[in-house]
Amino acid sequence: MGNDTYIKYIDYYLPGNYITVEDVFSSLDDEVFKSKNIETEKFISKFKTETRLDKISVFQKEDDLAIIIANMVDKLLDETKIDPHEIGYIVCGNDVLMRYNNTSIIHYIQNVYNFDKSTVIPLIQPCTASLFAMGLSRNLLDQEKKYMLIINACKLESPEDRFIDFTMRGDGIGLLLVGCDAGSLRITGWNSCNLGNPSYNKIVKKPQSQDYRGDMISRGISFIEETLAKFKLERKNIGKVITSNVRYDVYHDVYSHYLKMSPKIFFLENIPNGGHIVDVDIIRNLKDYIESNEKPTKNQNIILYSPDLQESLDVNYHLVSLDRVE
Repeated sequence: MGNDTYIKYIDYYLPGNYITVEDVFSSLDDEVFKSKNIETEKFISKFKTETRLDKISVFQKEDDLAIIIANMVDKLLDETKIDPHEIGYIVCGNDVLMRYNNTSIIHYIQNVYNFDKSTVIPLIQPCTASLFAMGLSRNLLDQEKKYMLIINACKLESPEDRFIDFTMRGDGIGLLLVGCDAGSLRITGWNSCNLGNPSYNKIVKKPQSQDYRGDMISRGISFIEETLAKFKLERKNIGKVITSNVRYDVYHDVYSHYLKMSPKIFFLENIPNGGHIVDVDIIRNLKDYIESNEKPTKNQNIILYSPDLQESLDVNYHLVSLDRVE
């Protein structure tokens, strides 16, 4: 089952520079649109309508991730007053943090701030690493290793890298501190599952599904249903579902329909501005939700959910349940 752990601090950073969805599409080869069997203008219009994506956050080439993250850690230590020696784990979820300009930002942060008793844990599931780490915190944290620092980031080099068929990726940084002592948000449960059919089928030379997106969504919906049953969570007690900023229609129309939940229960407000920024989305959306006028009541659970699509088209799913502590 694991111990209850708590979110102690949450922060994110989005660069002030944006490009539009049209800017990204204008950088792509015409073959991308030819493969869709649809006129370019119609495809772009349809994409914008369905996803609700508009502006994509983009780091400038000269923006230094190491300096920005260090400033965020400065702020965290100043506001929380925690002992750096009590940071037991530093978790990261994206290659850029371990391979930035031939350096590891995570190891840099570990040394600069004397997190000398911490263990670095790379979880290469970029869209779900924070959820994965929150789950692990329930089994890893104790009085000797009291805190887990979770850092995730995305910085892409070219506009061509931003379009991934069904969404667009933006740049940003997310930072989360989880502890075993009391905080305002308690991590009460974590569940995960994997969909590994694409790799299995490829290796054993079986035909691949022609609808990987449909398969991914269908398994995600059944995973949520299984998890709610496992946690004995009733839908009426769910205050908000925090998801990644991939696209509006999938959560507003599809997930809500099959889960028999109101579309309003999904936090979708940030989708137009920023793009899909790995699991920085989860950190950003959770922070904005708990700081909004629409706050959870003491008896309402917050659900954090995201799938993580690998290049192989295999999928990792994670769900974390939170409740508010007065």
